[in-house]
Amino acid sequence: MKKYFYFFIITVFFNLYLYSQNNKQQQLKEQKLKLQQEIKKINTLLLNNKSETENILQKIENINIKIKAQSELIDIANQELELLVSTIEDNQNKIKTITNELRVLKKEYAEMLLRSYKNRSKQNKLMFLLSSSNFTQLYKRSQYLQQYISYRKNQGEEIIEKKTEMEQIGERLLSQKKEQEKITLANIFLQKELQDEKAEQNRLVTVFKNKESEYTLQIKIKEQESKAIDNQIERLIKEAIAASSNNAKSLTFKLTPEAKKMAYQFIKNKGNLPWPVEKGVVVRKFGRQKHPVVPTTIIQSNGIGIATPQNAKVRSVFKGRVLSVLSFKGSNPTVLIKHGNFVTAYKNLEKVYVKKGQRVNSNENIGEVFTNPQTKESVLFFSIFSNMNPEDPLSWILKI
Repeated sequence: MKKYFYFFIITVFFNLYLYSQNNKQQQLKEQKLKLQQEIKKINTLLLNNKSETENILQKIENINIKIKAQSELIDIANQELELLVSTIEDNQNKIKTITNELRVLKKEYAEMLLRSYKNRSKQNKLMFLLSSSNFTQLYKRSQYLQQYISYRKNQGEEIIEKKTEMEQIGERLLSQKKEQEKITLANIFLQKELQDEKAEQNRLVTVFKNKESEYTLQIKIKEQESKAIDNQIERLIKEAIAASSNNAKSLTFKLTPEAKKMAYQFIKNKGNLPWPVEKGVVVRKFGRQKHPVVPTTIIQSNGIGIATPQNAKVRSVFKGRVLSVLSFKGSNPTVLIKHGNFVTAYKNLEKVYVKKGQRVNSNENIGEVFTNPQTKESVLFFSIFSNMNPEDPLSWILKI
């Protein structure tokens, strides 16, 4: 009984281990697929078909984004490979174990068949039963014969099951070794591609350093322009808050029952809001951060920057009412949409399809992203505000 109990415990733990391994493999495959799709978008939206007039600063930023994604992809592929090697070793050990078990079973079965052959006649079995001294002994001998026959049958079935299991593991092992070879070859290609990208990065950085002060000044000018737009957005939200409560010092919206319901629905959709564009790559993160090319320069972002196809349609991430269409000299239009006490901002538009006070639905087109005619660069700057406080949009929109 102890032998079977230990075997049962080992089998349970082995199956749990296999489940865990398979689950981890599936997670890694999903992560790898997402990164492959992301790199494809990076190539399409950032690196392919760009104008020759695109400046060095922008080229370095774009190639940095691809290098980061490629490095993550290689890391995932290495994890996948390590897990696969571990699984292959486990299956090889399992085959060795089954082989040993089969050797024992076959030996026992052969010995049993030999005994059966020596005692094969019905007369021997009958004499064995009739030589019983009493009915109880007769009954017990009858039971023993039945158990022996049943045991022999079970031994034969177990040998067949073990052979079948070993064949199945062998097939999985063959498939896993092919997968291992495939991932290894893909990894070699990824490593080579990453080396090429880093070589191009180094070349661009060398060119950049010759004009670093000029590009640093460009960054500062862009930051000042962005800050001016952010100040205007802050002013408009503050005015809307004051109008809702008739209190110029208030920092929160006074909500009607309808607005409270909308705010509640907006919060319920946190993490599931649609992207403001159909296709895009995040090129600027939220918050205070070092510039990706000039780390000595600190930049502040009240939202995220999303590179898009040229003249991409921009859509509202949730139903609401247009708070304002902001446009002033030297900047491209910005649309603000109010959702209860939340406001979403869509900056750097070329065309605007909506007007102040208009109701909009989730996923409704509200304009087009501005495409720089010289650099062919198209970037939507998207922000979410809770009252006057900017929040990280990546924690609100779907993870894709």
